[in-house]
Amino acid sequence: MNKRVFIQIPLLITILLGALVLSGAGYFGYRQMTASNTDSQTQQNTTDQASQIEELQKEVEELKKVRTGDSEANTSPQVATPKTTTKSNNPPPKSKQTFTLPNGAVIDDAGNIISPPTITVGLTQADSPNVVAGSKVLSGEEIYLLVSPSVVFISTPEGTGSGFVISGGKYTLTNAHVVGAYESVMLKFQNGVSVAGTVFGKDEARDLAVVFNSYRTPPAVTFGTSDSGSLKIGADVYALGYPLNLPTITFTKGQLSARQNLKDYPGVILQTDTAINSGNSGGPLVNNKGEVIGVNFARLKDVSAQGIGFAIPIQTAIDLIPALSQYGKNRLEVYPIGSTMHISVVSALQIDYNPSLSCEKLGANESEVILCDLYRNHHDDYKWIIDVQN
Repeated sequence: MNKRVFIQIPLLITILLGALVLSGAGYFGYRQMTASNTDSQTQQNTTDQASQIEELQKEVEELKKVRTGDSEANTSPQVATPKTTTKSNNPPPKSKQTFTLPNGAVIDDAGNIISPPTITVGLTQADSPNVVAGSKVLSGEEIYLLVSPSVVFISTPEGTGSGFVISGGKYTLTNAHVVGAYESVMLKFQNGVSVAGTVFGKDEARDLAVVFNSYRTPPAVTFGTSDSGSLKIGADVYALGYPLNLPTITFTKGQLSARQNLKDYPGVILQTDTAINSGNSGGPLVNNKGEVIGVNFARLKDVSAQGIGFAIPIQTAIDLIPALSQYGKNRLEVYPIGSTMHISVVSALQIDYNPSLSCEKLGANESEVILCDLYRNHHDDYKWIIDVQN
């Protein structure tokens, strides 16, 4: 019996070891299978996430395209962008839209320049398009808005005065005593732009002068009439200028007081009680329709006098402007510097050997007087050819 027991014990041990082996193999097989399933699930999840990200990226790109298209369709060009062009036999397509830039230039929707920038001083004559000189009686505010952009501050080494723009912006009209003996004066327009103006002509007896605006073109005033039929005594008048060297334009109101004949002035002048002080000289006297009817030039210096100022009638200035500006066109416009000029040997000799005689006495007609002035006073600006006549 003991022998049988010893036989059964090894068999039992063998069975137990086999069970353990099988259990271990089953456990490890289960772990491997679980790990394999987990890896497969993780890989599947990763694939799904990549697909979702890919889909989202596609949606974002589509949204970007739509947004960019809307932005391009709704955005107007603000500045002209240079375009690279190539030669083509086909005509360019017509532009559907044009745009005006702040400097006045007009471009199309492709950036091509339709018209160049506007070259002006940058002043506006009035804030309201309904304010037009001569159309109706205006308020003081409207008259100031209309006329003040044309008023000019004039300075020389000896002092300051006023003036106003005429002839489409080309010239400034002022008093002869404001410019004095100077051929160049400083002009300052209302927007702060300062230029050197050239004195083209002056009449000291009538105290008027014309200054060239150095190719600036601020808005010009509108002339009225100063005859007794149109301008009645007692009518409201306004004076604009820079009195006492003040930095801004002064605007004062008064009335036309009288028409006077003073012994020191060759003609009728306008008397007004509008405040006219030193520095107002050369500024405009304006009627209640915004039209210039006089050039302020003096006040009575008697200390006991009050409210007595004088202005040159605008008709006197209108009659002189063509002569003072060389018949409506300045020297540089008619005879640009560097031009070739012809003069007869007889005229040249007369001018050279008669320095004390004026050109008015040396010239027989208008063209000879102008030629004499150019030859005598502006000789170095031109190339002169002396024509020998038989």
